[in-house]
Amino acid sequence: MNRKLRTKLPSAEEHVTRHKLPDIKQKRYYDHGSNQLKPLETTDTVRVRGDGVWSEKAEVLARVAPYSYLVELERGKRLRRNIRHLLKTKERFVPVHDDDDDREKEVCVDHPSGGATASTNQSAVTPEAAQSSHSTDQSQPVSTMSDVRTTRIGRVIKLPSRYVHD
Repeated sequence: MNRKLRTKLPSAEEHVTRHKLPDIKQKRYYDHGSNQLKPLETTDTVRVRGDGVWSEKAEVLARVAPYSYLVELERGKRLRRNIRHLLKTKERFVPVHDDDDDREKEVCVDHPSGGATASTNQSAVTPEAAQSSHSTDQSQPVSTMSDVRTTRIGRVIKLPSRYVHD
């Protein structure tokens, strides 16, 4: 079928090329329902497909490859996506920014040692976190604080009652 004939006898051209016809016919049927996706422009608003749903709005920042684009979601995250996973919309792109001002402000926190210190941007403490830490310090003794174990995420690990010693 797809092997080179090793004979010295002459052969008709139609015997050699007849296998090309099914390939062309197959391609025609395969491409029947397809369409070319139009290229996106920068600053176009698109929906990003995730988990089978066109969920998040994004803005096209740049074309990275022939079918790949760099987009920025409304929440500020940047992604590289194939054009198949981007749907152009007429919606307006409105970036949603977190309250970065709260993180950048310097907050004065009173420590139990009596002194007040100002924290920098690197170790900023919000007023809510400072109040919650003061309330936990006053309500629980120090000895029980060391008994509480938490996971990396912050979940408190409660041991079963059979392991708790009174």
